Amino acid sequence: MKNLGHEKGSEIMKIQKIDRTEGRIVIKPEIIEDLWTIERVLFENDLAKSRTLRKFKANDRDEGEMKEVVVTVKVEKVAFDKTSERVRISGKIVEGRPLEFIRLNSYHTINIGIGDVLEIKKEVWPEYLIKIVNRVHAGRRRGEICNIRFAERRGHKQIAEKRKHTQGVPAYEPIS
Repeated sequence: MKNLGHEKGSEIMKIQKIDRTEGRIVIKPEIIEDLWTIERVLFENDLAKSRTLRKFKANDRDEGEMKEVVVTVKVEKVAFDKTSERVRISGKIVEGRPLEFIRLNSYHTINIGIGDVLEIKKEVWPEYLIKIVNRVHAGRRRGEICNIRFAERRGHKQIAEKRKHTQGVPAYEPIS
């Protein structure tokens, strides 16, 4: 069975840092729904920063090799790919490190998957976007209970029983 990120110890959308004065939020998606949320809150002209791989060529004849870098792109396009379970964030590189592997103003696509850390910077975070991120983060317990009920109805009683015992969540706890 596919791991949807609901096992013991997983969390929904870790918010690692919020700095409203600088317009920054650092998040770590933990389940596929978090990736969808990222697509909903990331817009054109926002800045997205993450660790990524980039092909580096020492010269034009060199085949190049993949190097791990940290880049910030000015977002031009955001697409959630459900099949690969990734959000693709494309745009021009505005900063990065190490500098020897980065060409400023060149295009790059950052792929954010489950467990990757992403920093989003906006001029202004509208209140409704903060609410979306906080709602996803706070909805953890409610979502787990719904998943237990769904699993039981679909004939996956063993999954629900495992969750009931490992998480200490009663299978029929009312949702409040």
